Amino acid sequence: MGEHPTPGGDGPRRITRTYYVMTALNTFALGHIFSINTLFMIDRGLSTVEWNIANAAYAAAMVVFEIPTGVVADTLGRRVSFLLSIAVLFVGTVGTLLFAHDLFTFAALSVLFGLGYTFASGALEAWAVDALRHHGFRGELHAVFSRNGLVNAIAMLVATTSGAAIGSIDLQIPYVVRAVALAPLAAFVWMRMHDDGYQVRPLTWRSLIPEINRTAGAGLRSGLGNRPIRLLMIAGIFPSAFLLFGWYSWQPYFIQDLGPLTFGREIVSLAAGISAALLLATAAGNTLAPRIGRWVGRRSRALVLCLGVTAAAVFVGGVVPAVILPGSPANFGIALACFLTMMMLFGVSSPIRQGLINDLIDAHERATVLSMDSLVSNIGTTVGVIGLGWLAQAVSDAGGLGIGWGWMAGAALILVALPFILAAGRIIGPKDRIAT
Repeated sequence: MGEHPTPGGDGPRRITRTYYVMTALNTFALGHIFSINTLFMIDRGLSTVEWNIANAAYAAAMVVFEIPTGVVADTLGRRVSFLLSIAVLFVGTVGTLLFAHDLFTFAALSVLFGLGYTFASGALEAWAVDALRHHGFRGELHAVFSRNGLVNAIAMLVATTSGAAIGSIDLQIPYVVRAVALAPLAAFVWMRMHDDGYQVRPLTWRSLIPEINRTAGAGLRSGLGNRPIRLLMIAGIFPSAFLLFGWYSWQPYFIQDLGPLTFGREIVSLAAGISAALLLATAAGNTLAPRIGRWVGRRSRALVLCLGVTAAAVFVGGVVPAVILPGSPANFGIALACFLTMMMLFGVSSPIRQGLINDLIDAHERATVLSMDSLVSNIGTTVGVIGLGWLAQAVSDAGGLGIGWGWMAGAALILVALPFILAAGRIIGPKDRIAT
């Protein structure tokens, strides 16, 4: 069970330090391919539709595996689940490097990556919240999540810049670095991540199916059965429908459609610079999150404000290059500025949403409900990546700027989330308020 609660002692500080270090090591390891992964798939012969199908396979796998892996986190413990994530991601990374040369292989390995990420989905966050409360933490959770988001953004900045630099030599090298960097993460998790505040339960093959049924039922009761959480989960579908498409599409959009460079070393270097700018924008948003939250006063209103401005920025980033000023040299800067705005606002809204949902969840079912939330979001991601990818390819085949039209459609999807968040805010009550 862990140590006894120590209100006012060093326990919360130790937990937050451990949380931040694990986030940094995890992001540093995994982030080495994030600025070049779409370029890697294009380099190995995948078309726009094909790399979107591969990404959709990843999102669909997360939908399928969220509940079974949530069972692992809620029975064998968060540490076991996180270590399994590291092991599966290592196998997937090495497999991509050695075997991925066509759509089928990329899609199969994307399913493996989905399994790996679901083992971590909710587990690290649930561990941090339960351990903090076990040790007497009384502060605002969104402040912890905003600092963790800042740590994540800085680690991602270092990783993506490093990955792009070595990727400009050979696009395979970042995958090698990613596989190697998972080793110190596994060692740190093994030594420092203990399930304080949570009682580990045995799990056998015979009890797996009953536990999956029990966990799914608990997720439905405590997650979808809780009206405020249900509304927030439904709202999360629509931004998620664009977010993954937006992240993977900026590389060909900015560099191939709007940029002057040809595929090669220069394009990877430009991708590194853009990645750095996007991550700095996210870090700025993480830093601003507590201030904006206190200024607005209610977390639901802060989320509505962020998503409304995000939708406007995404729409402008698509409509100006595709419709208003096609072929203009200013389009690159306009689209980049709009995407930077989106990433900054994501940095603001993400920790606020995390804090709000965690304050509404019972501790015993935290990983389950967080996994259910991730599952619902990934349904939106799967449909969004396939639909927006198809739209982008169809418009491109007709001679238009397809990714720009995908962005316009994505902006419309983001706006659909707003009434659900407003409805949740009306019934959440005091937990929606942010302490000044």
